[in-house]
Amino acid sequence: MQVPRHLKSDSISNSMLMLTQIAKQEDRYLKQNNVGIKVLFEFALHVYFTPAANKTEDLDFVAIDTASVSNRPGKKIAVKVKNTGNIISDAVVEFEFIHQTTGQESKLSPVAISMMPGASQIIYFDVPGNLKGAFKGVSILRIGDASNVKVGEKHVFLA
Repeated sequence: MQVPRHLKSDSISNSMLMLTQIAKQEDRYLKQNNVGIKVLFEFALHVYFTPAANKTEDLDFVAIDTASVSNRPGKKIAVKVKNTGNIISDAVVEFEFIHQTTGQESKLSPVAISMMPGASQIIYFDVPGNLKGAFKGVSILRIGDASNVKVGEKHVFLA
């Protein structure tokens, strides 16, 4: 990767390295009484340059809300996160419901994310159909190592 000359001293540069398997010319399907399957692979590597002066790793909650997604049935919780730091950050977003009356906890599967500086991302969590009543929704954002944790809360009523 060649870092652009016009890049500001604190800017990150990134590109994608695409690797593609190309079929050999002699790989031909012979017409017989069988099925011919040709498996080819293509994948990408994200290559990036971060200046040595960039050291701020910081993600933050922008919003936590209920949502409906047109192509996905059921109730959803949308957690919007923004990278407010100046390096690419990896994190895990968790979400759990705590019933306001009984204190019963329902933890949802965590979601791993990776974000460029300045980027925002919405993470959707499927709400279990058996949850009814008033809940405190708690989202936990674990950034990089285990010591950098942020917590967001939202009161949610599920009918």
